[in-house]
Amino acid sequence: MSGHRGLAVSIAGLALLAACGGGTKATSLPTPTTPTPTGSTSASPTPIPTSETIQVIDNDYVPKTLTITAGTAVVWIEIGVSQHTVTAADGSFDSHPDCPADINKCMKHDDTFVQTFDKPGHIAYFCKLHKEAGMTGEIVVV
Repeated sequence: MSGHRGLAVSIAGLALLAACGGGTKATSLPTPTTPTPTGSTSASPTPIPTSETIQVIDNDYVPKTLTITAGTAVVWIEIGVSQHTVTAADGSFDSHPDCPADINKCMKHDDTFVQTFDKPGHIAYFCKLHKEAGMTGEIVVV
């Protein structure tokens, strides 16, 4: 008999819940509005810095030649296993000045080097360890 009493209590509870509105009621939210501008501004947006990437692979730069606009940062990322440098032929930059004298201070896997180019021109660069093997590149800034 106690089994029937539990069932009766459960059914009564469900009936009470339904009578009291135990479910959820959907409500509508106000529609968002776009504010109307009250005046105009002449401020120009802040320019977003740009960058390009060159992969440093074993005995090669990819791409070998990169054309960019003035103000662009170039990021070299070492993805090979050999050690390297990114050294300007005109001496204007050198990713690892102590390499190759100290082989532990050369560019290694996952290292990066960043150089920003502000003036138009052609900048030749090379790896101090592998120049003779043809590891050279060029940045063309327009």
